[in-house]
Amino acid sequence: AGAAEEKRRAVVLGKVVGRWNQGQVSGAFSKWAAIVAQEQHRAAILHKVAGRWRQGQVSGAFFGWMAGAAEEKRRAVVLGKVVGRWNQGQVSGAFSKWAAIVAQEQHRAAILHKVAGRWRQGQVSGAFFGWMAGAAEEK
Repeated sequence: AGAAEEKRRAVVLGKVVGRWNQGQVSGAFSKWAAIVAQEQHRAAILHKVAGRWRQGQVSGAFFGWMAGAAEEKRRAVVLGKVVGRWNQGQVSGAFSKWAAIVAQEQHRAAILHKVAGRWRQGQVSGAFFGWMAGAAEEK
């Protein structure tokens, strides 16, 4: 009776496990079928939208927007170039003014150096001639 009972239990457990596995498989299949149905629904919506797009209801607005966006991009590039050239003009103008001031200051420094040299020379020669006059008087 023990072996027959064990055999019966094995058969019952096999059926239980089979039904449990079938339940898992059927659950997975049901989920897969729901996903397929959802994807078919999305495809139908996309097909409908594409049809309207081809008819021009949406495409006209989209292409108008694209043209406007392209024009704005072109304007931004042109404005960037204008601002860059203007800034370069300001920088080059400031640099030119600085270079002119430096040249003017160098010219003034050269004149002052020349004047100072002549003044020193005059003082030295005056002192020399004064010394000579004093030496001549002592004789």
